[in-house]
Amino acid sequence: PVVGNSRYVQIESSRWKTVNEGASDPWAMGTLYSSSALSTKEGIPTTSDWNDLKDSQMTTWIPMRIWGSQGYLVASRSTPQKYIFIPWSGEASYYWIAGFANTFKIAESTYEISTPADEAYVRTLNKLTCFRIKAKEDGTKVYFHYTDGSVQYSKDYGETWATPPTKANGGIEINANEEVYFKGTRTDCNLAGDNQLFTTNGKLCYIAGEITSLLNYPTTLPANAFRSAFSRKNTIDTGNNGSDTERPSTITVSSADYVDWVDIDPLDPLILPATTSANCYMDMFLGCISLTSAPDLPATVLADKCYFRMFYSCVGLKSIPSLPSEVTMSGSTTRRRYFYQMFQSCTGITELTAPLPVGQNSTLQRGCFEDMFAHCTGLTSVVQGLLPATTLAKDCYRGMFQDTRFERAPDLLATTLVSECYRYMFNACTNLKYIKCLATTNLGNGYTTNWVSDNGSKKVPNTSDCEFVGAYATLLPTISWPRDAHGILSQWKVTPVSQEQAP
Repeated sequence: PVVGNSRYVQIESSRWKTVNEGASDPWAMGTLYSSSALSTKEGIPTTSDWNDLKDSQMTTWIPMRIWGSQGYLVASRSTPQKYIFIPWSGEASYYWIAGFANTFKIAESTYEISTPADEAYVRTLNKLTCFRIKAKEDGTKVYFHYTDGSVQYSKDYGETWATPPTKANGGIEINANEEVYFKGTRTDCNLAGDNQLFTTNGKLCYIAGEITSLLNYPTTLPANAFRSAFSRKNTIDTGNNGSDTERPSTITVSSADYVDWVDIDPLDPLILPATTSANCYMDMFLGCISLTSAPDLPATVLADKCYFRMFYSCVGLKSIPSLPSEVTMSGSTTRRRYFYQMFQSCTGITELTAPLPVGQNSTLQRGCFEDMFAHCTGLTSVVQGLLPATTLAKDCYRGMFQDTRFERAPDLLATTLVSECYRYMFNACTNLKYIKCLATTNLGNGYTTNWVSDNGSKKVPNTSDCEFVGAYATLLPTISWPRDAHGILSQWKVTPVSQEQAP
């Protein structure tokens, strides 16, 4: 939207002088100006600034009126969320910025609101900062399954709050496009046993807003904060995190476990915190078959099992959320498994188009991507830069792509292999025809055990039109890999990297 009559708005400490009355674009000079440094156009937003504000993946624009000025509330989608008000008509000397609620700025002074001075302002802040459930159909009933009074709900934009009625008392009824708001003082949001935090009467709903508004400590996530919050199975990981042979307990997700009411609108997303703690999102959407869009995961500090099985069996999910390019892989256990089985059996995912995170200096931690996309049978394409790490860790890619369907594997850039790093990695990949691996390590210590093996009727192709491109091939016969499922299949063509033909 073009800002037509405003003098300035402010983002954090930088004032933007829009000075564009009569101009064709918000970043152009107009007849109205408030800057004394016109030669340098001090404070005027650039084209890039405005493109960022208009990017639906970065911000939400909400039409509203504040103190006589009609305009747009622009809310960032990142956490911590920030807001600016951009007026476009009327006397526009009022502006505001929110780094926290209820702070208006008028000219150069700050005005603290002690009463709801503007209904639209109060409603909008509650809309942005509370967890919300929005109905897609009339006659929707929402049930909240805690009865200890730790969570309150509102149907009037957060002006009044009450304890949610139990399912036995009819729950909370909303019609199509209506929302119910929640806030609370819980220490975590997972229920014991095979239970869900919320359910409906079978009607599909969107979930949105700041999910941490349900907690007593919204800036610090306790362990298990949102574990199994929307799934029907509160599974238990019995692995000991230490032994070489240890694997987590096997789980089965059957139709009885499916959750068919949860979805996320990408233009009105569920906002997850920017920092994580152990197990905080474990099993959060496990079995949510109606989920078509995943929330962004901006955390740059990862802890033990933070995304463990987070979207397991979400068969309606079409793509994975955006992830940072570099993260700090912290934790207290030996086998941290940050992304373990995160998208396992998500059969609706067809391609991976962006690199996955690495630690500092392109390093990984033990078990970090183990089984991440296992049994994603719809996955037919991966970007070649998907795995940018050059320093591996034990079990880091173990089973990562088993039973997927791409023909060309992502390039494997590490030159030194470690114990079980590629074990089962491409097991049962029935369309696989190309692997490029820069490792110069002779095999042993389980590095590639069964990485191109069969799984029953699911066989990795073993024909002459398949190709293994390897750096090690230039070192033959000093270094040699076996021609079997633990190395290079017998019929595959072997090409040194230096001789590879351009695709």
